Amino acid sequence: MDDVHAFDRSDLERTTRRVQSFYDYWLHICGDQKIPRRSDFDPMAIPGHLPGILLVDVLGETEAGFGIFRYRLAGDREIEARGFNPAGKLVQDAYVGRTAQHALDGYEFVRTKKRPFLKPISYKTLYDVRIEEFCLFVPLSNNGTDVSQILVFSDEKPSL
Repeated sequence: MDDVHAFDRSDLERTTRRVQSFYDYWLHICGDQKIPRRSDFDPMAIPGHLPGILLVDVLGETEAGFGIFRYRLAGDREIEARGFNPAGKLVQDAYVGRTAQHALDGYEFVRTKKRPFLKPISYKTLYDVRIEEFCLFVPLSNNGTDVSQILVFSDEKPSL
């Protein structure tokens, strides 16, 4: 997790309005809690964000103490990016990214630190257009204390 760092609200300034509004919604459902409960999350409150959503279950830990993560559901844009629906698969088996470890780092950060994580990604399309993608990982809890699920929203914009 060498390139994983603490999230700061100012990090959102370079993202899209949709990422910012997703974070605002997460803060809203937090209320006075550090981590909102899964039952506080209402998908119909943010219907325009659903195509870019991933909901990931935290299944427990490996013997080495790392989290085990499984995709519970994926929005249409996330399915299209992979070419398949990752629901039901472990993150290390259905990730998009450089390596499994790189993909898992954001989830592990959120699980252990119990706070949001922003992952900026830059890439070129087949048509040589540079894209900036922003993935915001936020914790959800069944008991208000432990991270039981991680909600991810990603959005992108052309890079200048």
